[in-house]
Amino acid sequence: MRTSAYGAEPPNRINHMAFVLDASTSMRDHARTLPEVADAQVAHLARLSEELGQETRISVYTFGSQGTTKCLVYEKDVLRLPSIKGLYQIGGMTALAEATTVAIDDLAMQPEKYGEHAFLIYDLTDGEENASPPHIRRALPGRIAALPDHWTMGIFVPNPTAVHAAKLVGFPAANIAVWDATSAAGIAEVGETIRRTSDVFMRNRAQGVRSYRGKGGLFQLKDFSAADVTSSVPALTPGSYTFHQVPMDCRIDEFVQAVTGYPYVNGRAYYQLGKKETIQRQKRIAILVGGQVHEGPAARQVLGLPDHHVDVRGDHRPDCTIFVQSTSYNRKLIGGTELLLLR
Repeated sequence: MRTSAYGAEPPNRINHMAFVLDASTSMRDHARTLPEVADAQVAHLARLSEELGQETRISVYTFGSQGTTKCLVYEKDVLRLPSIKGLYQIGGMTALAEATTVAIDDLAMQPEKYGEHAFLIYDLTDGEENASPPHIRRALPGRIAALPDHWTMGIFVPNPTAVHAAKLVGFPAANIAVWDATSAAGIAEVGETIRRTSDVFMRNRAQGVRSYRGKGGLFQLKDFSAADVTSSVPALTPGSYTFHQVPMDCRIDEFVQAVTGYPYVNGRAYYQLGKKETIQRQKRIAILVGGQVHEGPAARQVLGLPDHHVDVRGDHRPDCTIFVQSTSYNRKLIGGTELLLLR
């Protein structure tokens, strides 16, 4: 924190966010909803910026075939950003690498002498790179890898094949999310994910966090160790809990009654985190480390879970297993996982 003749001054936090949006022909089904979702996201960022006292500047790019990248908005104060309705035009192929390079080059020109700056770029595509010049494709991985630590690159892609392609052009694995490009609700789900991740990004800015790179990415759990858990989260008393192997997919209430002989008590069972899950703000977390269960509010902090709903995937570590509290009677348990029951 800077000091002046008047005492300590809070840091001037400036967020530079860019949206790099696929406008290829295959995005035609989303041509109406994408601008609506983008406008709603901008409105949310405006409210959040005012709440947190941060300056947020927005850039919006669209891309189709080679040489068609357009900058619809550049470094505009989020409080004064116009709607992009009417500006989003469909046509062409998918020059993803070229558009991403343009966005990086443009934002890199911003001076950072004053203030505490952070850069966050979201790409969205319903396909794979197929139109950028070869030299740009080859150069982009090195360009992303060489970005300063206060830059974060995230991308939404439609399927596992596109995930692999996004990795090849340099996007960190933890910052790649899959969206349903075949569904009318797909774009809305992308908007909700951006809203949540932007919330976490901006709220953590107040704590000095300026980027999400490596394992602790935008769309995955925060990087943590077994030592972080044992030093921060209280251990449950041995004998106060039991583990039960789930042999096949089944309802949680029926499984608990079958293995215990007693009716299911809502909130006492914790399922093993594996596939992508939406973890609500009220859900408690338990973490198994070295044969001992650690549980309590601090567990959410260790995992980096915010105080609102968030989508996460299980972060598999050989020394830690994560369990999430169930508050449902009909939750589907997945065969091959474990269930933690509190007595």
